[in-house]
Amino acid sequence: MHLYFLIFHLIFSYHCFSYDQFIPNNDSEWIKTNHSWDAVRLRNQLRKTPKDNTLLLQLIHKYINLNRIVKAKHFLKMAKNRRINSYYLLLLEGMILNRESRVSPKARKLLYSALLKSEQTQAIYYIEYLECLFREKRLKKGIYWNRLAMKLFPRNLVLMQMYARFWFYSGHTKEAETTLLRVFEHNDGLASVNFNLSLVYAKLRQHDACIRYLKLAAFAGFSKKDLLSLNREFNFVHEHPQFLLALDKILLNYVDFQQKYRFKKI
Repeated sequence: MHLYFLIFHLIFSYHCFSYDQFIPNNDSEWIKTNHSWDAVRLRNQLRKTPKDNTLLLQLIHKYINLNRIVKAKHFLKMAKNRRINSYYLLLLEGMILNRESRVSPKARKLLYSALLKSEQTQAIYYIEYLECLFREKRLKKGIYWNRLAMKLFPRNLVLMQMYARFWFYSGHTKEAETTLLRVFEHNDGLASVNFNLSLVYAKLRQHDACIRYLKLAAFAGFSKKDLLSLNREFNFVHEHPQFLLALDKILLNYVDFQQKYRFKKI
C-alpha cells in the first residue's frame, strides 16, 4: 500500500477531480427507445433492420460510452455514407474526436454546431461541449456555458458536477464546495461526488470533513485508487488511521471492479 505514496511523489503534480458522466437524470434520456440495451443486442437488432438509421446512431453512441472507439468509428463511417442529416450525428462525431488522445479543435466545432442545431431539450449536447472546453482548458468559457446549461437543466447532477470541476480547476475552491454540496443534497450516495468533496476539504485543509467524505466515497464504491493515492492534496492525512482504512476499502473496490469487467468483451 505504501508503494502508492512513493509513486505519488514522483508522478502527479496536479489535482485529480473525479468525474462521472453517467449520473442518472430525468432529462438525460437522449434516446427514445432501447437506451438500456447493450451493444450486442443493438447490433443483432440492426442486422434484422439494417435500414434503421436511429438504431445505427444508438449503436455508435453505445460504443462511445463503452470507450470502444474503433467500433464507434466503423459505424460512424457507415452512418456518414448514408448521408444522415442529423445534429445527433454531429454530436457523435464530435464525441469520438474528443475521446482521442489529442485535443481536437474540430471536435469543439462539431459539438458546438450540434448544440446550436439541436432542440436543446437534452442536456447531453451541453455536457459534451463542456467536456471539450474542459479538455482545452477553456475554463472561463466553460463556466459561462455551464451556467447557461444549468438554467435549462437546473437539476441535472452531471452539469452540477461539471460546474464544480470548472470552479475547482479555476482555483475557486469555495464555489466548487458549494456546488458539490448541492449535488450531495440531491444524491448523497454518489461515490465520485463524495470523493470530490473530500478533495475540496483536503485543499482547504479541513481534516475532519476530508476524512468523512472520503469514507463515504469508499463505502459508496469509489474505485479510482490513483486519484486518491497519487494526489498531493491528501498528503496531510496520509498517516491518519481512517485514511488508511478508506484507502484499503478503495483498493478492494478497485480489485472487485477489475474482476467484474476484465474479461467482458463486446
